[in-house]
Amino acid sequence: MSKKIIYLLMAMGIFVVGCGQEEMGQETDSIADQIEDELGVSVVLPEAESKEIANAMINYAPDQDEDPLEGDAVGATVGYTDEDESLTPMDEEMVEDWQERQRSRIISESLYENDALISVDIRPGQIDSGDLAEETEIEGHDVHYNLMQTGEIESMVLVVNTGDVGYQIQYMLTDEASESDALDFVEAIIEGHAA
Repeated sequence: MSKKIIYLLMAMGIFVVGCGQEEMGQETDSIADQIEDELGVSVVLPEAESKEIANAMINYAPDQDEDPLEGDAVGATVGYTDEDESLTPMDEEMVEDWQERQRSRIISESLYENDALISVDIRPGQIDSGDLAEETEIEGHDVHYNLMQTGEIESMVLVVNTGDVGYQIQYMLTDEASESDALDFVEAIIEGHAA
């Protein structure tokens, strides 16, 4: 194979990867905008290496009237999955049933059955760190966290409050995702609020 063809293939690969990253950024911005509109607070959804947003929903209080999608939004949940994993959408009936039982409205393209590698709960105001025993400081913000083990799955649960919005993150730890990556993700949230 000639060097020209190899260089052309490499350039095409870089272009495709770049387009995917731009698309991810646009999706992230669109979802963040929808959450901001619903919650009335500024929201940062950082990009995560080799992950993409699959599920995003607005959550409603459990004690409101008959229609589960009526009333004031109390928070949002965003789930990131492996960008290389094929997404498996739930059928429409399952999505409607899920929204009603969970008192949530899906704002992502669909609701997918894939496991979230990063789950971000966002709430206006402050989130209580509860039983999270460990603490570190990132960019002047206290970050509370714990390592959790559920069967074979290890994760890091982190809480950070940035002004008028709180974040609780569950970050799955794998060979490709470390505690350091989880702390970097939180740092990106904090820096996004400072910008």
